[in-house]
Amino acid sequence: MFMRFSRCINRVLAFCFCVVTQLLSNSIHAQDSLLKFEDAVKIALENNFDILISSNELSKQDLKNHAGEAGMLPDLNLDAAYSRSNNSTKQKYSNGDQVDRNNALSENMNAGISLGWTIFDGTKMFSTKRRLAELSSQASTTLKIQMEDVYLSVTSAYYEISRQQQLLKSIREEIQLGKE
Repeated sequence: MFMRFSRCINRVLAFCFCVVTQLLSNSIHAQDSLLKFEDAVKIALENNFDILISSNELSKQDLKNHAGEAGMLPDLNLDAAYSRSNNSTKQKYSNGDQVDRNNALSENMNAGISLGWTIFDGTKMFSTKRRLAELSSQASTTLKIQMEDVYLSVTSAYYEISRQQQLLKSIREEIQLGKE
């Protein structure tokens, strides 16, 4: 549990570092085109791997959340097999007879179809459907949490940079006043 929490903290710190670096590089290289808060949040939400993973997990769980996956629908199975062999046989019997067959072709094809439908299996299919719905709900909640964590991280980093810039500005003014 602690390792998982530690990894989560490390990811958040690494993400904050990336955002801060991006913000600083934007403000250093292009003073006239500052990165706005809304743009920083948009970039972070679009490019965060945890959000992409959570989004993919939500899509997967939504696709699995249907009656067929829970076992409520019939199963239709189609099986087919085809084999072909080409043999050559050369035999000598003790009475002197000889069998010599070249390219003896043998083909075999099988096909089968089966339909099965469990009408009632206790309440297993209903509990499975509820479990699938709950997994989908959990994936949705996880995605929301990931998005809120990223939003919080970007907000903290953005306003910390703003605070540092104001502090730098006031220090420069103090230095200028000190020189005067």
